[in-house]
Amino acid sequence: MTARRPRVYVCHPMTCYASDYAEHQIAGITSALPGCEIVDPEGCHWTSNEAWLREWPGILASLAGLVIFADHAGTVGVGCLHEITDAVMLGVPVAAWEPGAGLVDLVGVELVEPDSRSAARAAFLDYGSLLTARTFPGGCR
Repeated sequence: MTARRPRVYVCHPMTCYASDYAEHQIAGITSALPGCEIVDPEGCHWTSNEAWLREWPGILASLAGLVIFADHAGTVGVGCLHEITDAVMLGVPVAAWEPGAGLVDLVGVELVEPDSRSAARAAFLDYGSLLTARTFPGGCR
């Protein structure tokens, strides 16, 4: 019996779905973590927020890690904040993908100014040190 590869969820804004930008970021993450099974939320085909909220806990429980990337403007929405918060609460390792740099520690988030904030544009990601497949805490060696 072959061992199952660690699953890593690629959290990203819905505003990036079906874009060349998202495809490029996911390809980079897949290349950086070759030992992992990559789970793209776009492939989950959730038809509503209710469906996402119902199915997300089961997906989260199966994960070895989560990697988040922001949109072109460097922001993520409240759905992404929900997912990374849930992952942190369950002890699932969370990292970020910084375009132009690669896999990095996610050291925090900074809320968008109130007059510019929306559900789709809620926070900026704060990046830390570079990671590799060996140093990524999700076990994708």
